[in-house]
Amino acid sequence: MVAQTSGVIVRGCMSYTSAQHVAQDAPPELAHADLYQAYWNACVDGLFAVRVTPQDQFLCAGLNATLEGATGLDSRQTKGKEAWEYLDPHAASAMVGMYRECLAAGAPITRSQVLVLPAGVRVYDISLVPVRGAGGRIELLLGRAQDISDPESTGGTTRSARGLLGDVLNSLGTHVAVLDHTGRIVLVNEAWLRFGHERGASDTFVGVSYLEICAQAANDGDGNAAAVLDALEMVRDGRRSSFTHLYRCGDSVFQMRAVRFERGSEQWILVTHDDVTAVHEAQREVSNLTERLLDIQEEERRRIALELHDSTSQHLVAVQLGLTVVSQGRATDQTLADMREELMEAHREIRTLSYLLHPPRLAAERLTGTLRQFVSGFQRRTGASVDLILEGAIDEAPFRVQRAIFRVIQEAMANAHKHASARLISVELSRDGDGLRLEVADDGRNLERPIVPGVGIPGMEARIERFGGSLSVALAGMGTTVSAFIPAQALNDPPEPGRPPLFLR
Repeated sequence: MVAQTSGVIVRGCMSYTSAQHVAQDAPPELAHADLYQAYWNACVDGLFAVRVTPQDQFLCAGLNATLEGATGLDSRQTKGKEAWEYLDPHAASAMVGMYRECLAAGAPITRSQVLVLPAGVRVYDISLVPVRGAGGRIELLLGRAQDISDPESTGGTTRSARGLLGDVLNSLGTHVAVLDHTGRIVLVNEAWLRFGHERGASDTFVGVSYLEICAQAANDGDGNAAAVLDALEMVRDGRRSSFTHLYRCGDSVFQMRAVRFERGSEQWILVTHDDVTAVHEAQREVSNLTERLLDIQEEERRRIALELHDSTSQHLVAVQLGLTVVSQGRATDQTLADMREELMEAHREIRTLSYLLHPPRLAAERLTGTLRQFVSGFQRRTGASVDLILEGAIDEAPFRVQRAIFRVIQEAMANAHKHASARLISVELSRDGDGLRLEVADDGRNLERPIVPGVGIPGMEARIERFGGSLSVALAGMGTTVSAFIPAQALNDPPEPGRPPLFLR
C-alpha cells in the first residue's frame, strides 16, 4: 500500500506539514510537489485520492493514469464527485464503507473488493491511508488499488477471489450476465436467474446466445429488442464500447447497460439490467413540476397585465381626461387636485408592483430583514395589523429557499387582504433540526371565499414542493391558515470543492 511504497507518506496519518518537511530532505529535483507528482505519474499501481469534507462527504480528488486505464474511469469526469455519481451502486456502497471505516479508525486499512466497473468486473486489493491537515482533521484519503483478478499476478489467491466474485455477483440486486465475443452467455447471477424464472423461463441461460434471444424477440415485433440487438452487435464488433437502453417491463422501468472489456486476448461483454422505476418516476415528477412552474409563471404574468389594465391604466386615463380639460381652458383647482391624486395613486401602484416582482432588499438583508420591511409597508398600505414571529437560523437557509418562502408569505398576505378583507394576520416562521416551518393565519371572511387556483395557491404549492416540502390551506369558522414545511436536507447548500493537493493538480 501507499504507506509502504512512498518515502513521503511512510507514517500514514502524518499531516501535510510533516509531509512537506520530509520532501525537503529528498533530492532537489523531487522536492515538494515534484516528489508527489513523480510518484503519482510513474507508479505502476492504481492510485487514487479522496477528499474528506468537514461534513464527512467523500469527493474524488483524482485517479492516476494506471487506475484510469484499468477501470475505464476518467479522472476528469470523476473529480469532485461522490462515489454514487460515477460507480455502480453496489461498488459505490462498498467504497464508501471503506472510506468511513478508514476515517473512524484514523489509520491505514486494506480490504479486498469486487467492483463492477466500466472495464468489467474485477477483484481489487484496496489500501487506504488517511492524511491529516494542519488542524489534525483527516482531510484526504490516499488509496492504492491492485487488481488480483488475473491468475498470473495472484497465484494461489485466484480461486478464493473467484469464489468471492461469484458470491458478490449473486448478492447483487442487479441482473448481471457475462457474454463471450460471440454474444453467448457464459455466466449469470442469481438475480438474473430469478427474474427469468419468475417470467416462465426454465433453463439456466448459460450457453444460450443472447443475441439470438434478442433477434427472436425483434422478429416477434418487439421494438426494444430490435434496438438492443443493433447496439449489442456494434459492441460485439468493437464499433461501440458500451450502450445504455431504457425499457418498460410491466409496471416497472429497467435500464439495460452493456460494456465491452478485454481480458488478455479475450473479449467479453458485461450486461446488466437495473430496476430504475423509482428514478424514472422522480424524473417524471421533476418534469411535471417544471411544467407547472411555467404555467404558474404565465398565470402570474397574466395577473400583472390585468392589474395594470384594470387599475393603473384607469388612473392614467383619468389624468388624460384632466389634461383635455386643461387644454380647453376649463381647468379648476379641483381638476388639478384630482389629476395630482390620480398620478400619485398610479405611482404608488407601480412602485408596489415593482417591489412585489423583485424585492430589492432580499439579497442584502436576507429573509428576516426583508420580511420586517415588507410587513411594515404592508401595514401602512392596507391598515391591517400583522404579527410577525421569526425563530431559528432562518437567514442561513439557501437564498433560493429564502426567496421561495418570501413569495409564499407575500401571496398568502395578499390573498388575506384582497379576498378576505382580513384585519389581523399572523406570520410565524421558524427553523429547527427538522426543517423550516411557516404558518400564515388571518381573521378574514372565508365562507364566500372558496379555494380555487385563481388566487395563487398552485404557485405557493409549486414553490414549496420544489424543495421536497408540502403546503396546505385550512379554513376555520373565521379565517384561513396557510401552512408550509421544507425538510432539513433541502436547507443545506452543497459544499464548495476545495483545491486538491499539489500532486493532484
